[in-house]
Amino acid sequence: MITFFTSGNWIHSEKVEPTNHPILFWYLAIIGFLLLWFRFLQCFVRYRVTGQKMHVQNGFKYSLAITTNVTSVLWTTFYPQSTTAKYVYIGSNIASCLASYCWDTYYDWGLLRSRDKGKWLLRPKIMYPSYFYYWGLVTNFFMRIAWTATFTKPYLPAFLQDPNTFILFLSVVEIIRRAQWSIIRLESENVNNFERYRNILQIPELDDDLPIQQIATGASKKA
Repeated sequence: MITFFTSGNWIHSEKVEPTNHPILFWYLAIIGFLLLWFRFLQCFVRYRVTGQKMHVQNGFKYSLAITTNVTSVLWTTFYPQSTTAKYVYIGSNIASCLASYCWDTYYDWGLLRSRDKGKWLLRPKIMYPSYFYYWGLVTNFFMRIAWTATFTKPYLPAFLQDPNTFILFLSVVEIIRRAQWSIIRLESENVNNFERYRNILQIPELDDDLPIQQIATGASKKA
């Protein structure tokens, strides 16, 4: 793979069109659907265990993603000439992106929870500089809707007109988005514990000089 890209062969290689490779198309469609379906079911398992309604909302978010997956297949495979199918796909994709963006912002990152000076629209506890979160709010939105560039290709720069370059561009954008999401997501869970994965927020320091019995009962060294 490294040689394929570094040698420049990818520029002149034949584009793999799903319509020309039906097995590849259905493989990608089915795998994409199953991943979303299992995640959808997991949300309701989490709701049954925790009783938190946020997991039902998360399930709704994944139901929109599943709808996008299905409408994409219907449009590109069964109704490629249908304007209605095209706009149904676009509408479902927009709804899915907006739901995912709102979930990223409020639940995964824990933002929009503070009105304090210097932390407006952020949250009371943050580990990174404030501007990093504002940068994430803006860039995450635009990277979420990067797929819309597929409908504006004639207006894109010349180097993005090549199909392989365009796919590579969208892939890099998604990698950057997910990396940025992971950084803030881990930080948010570490300082806030919104989803209650831990019983305590911070693990107390262990005093090696205390007997095990005193540590277990919470007795202090002075006591």
